[in-house]
Amino acid sequence: MPSDLYDSEDADRPYARRHEATAREGEDDHRAWPEYARMRTFGPGVGSIIVGVLGVLIGVAMCTYFVDLYRKQFEAQRDAIESRTGLSDQRKQEILQVTKSVADGILFGLPIYGGISVVLSLLSIVGGVLLLRVKARWFCITVAIINLIPCLATWFYTLPLSIWMLVVLHNPEVIAKMRGLRSPDDV
Repeated sequence: MPSDLYDSEDADRPYARRHEATAREGEDDHRAWPEYARMRTFGPGVGSIIVGVLGVLIGVAMCTYFVDLYRKQFEAQRDAIESRTGLSDQRKQEILQVTKSVADGILFGLPIYGGISVVLSLLSIVGGVLLLRVKARWFCITVAIINLIPCLATWFYTLPLSIWMLVVLHNPEVIAKMRGLRSPDDV
């Protein structure tokens, strides 16, 4: 092998160029971390807004449409029990009393559950908007934890979304962006 190949200054030049390019990429990544933080919060933020809107729609439907539907169903059931001929009057009254207590419980509880679902879904929407803006970290964490509790009509959707939100909210770049720090290394 010729020894002048290793002694040449041109032989190290491709490696030097590659090292310089890698160093410049690292600097660009370091300067662009706020945008990476914003990109990381985009998915769970939009998902939280979508699931929140679905939760509001389902909650409003529970408070209006389903209450009316159950009321009509229980009235039809009461009429069917009263028109049965093979039952004694005492047995009809017992069945009607049980049916009325079940109907009252459902017609009382369904709007309350729908209202709670609407309120928590509105919180989920606000949390999603704040997550998109990369602000209010503790509020977003609180919304994610509340969404883990199975009290929403859309809980099967909010469960994986909340876990995703919590993972993203504990990313150092996101924490630094939400706190207004100069770099993720300051976290």
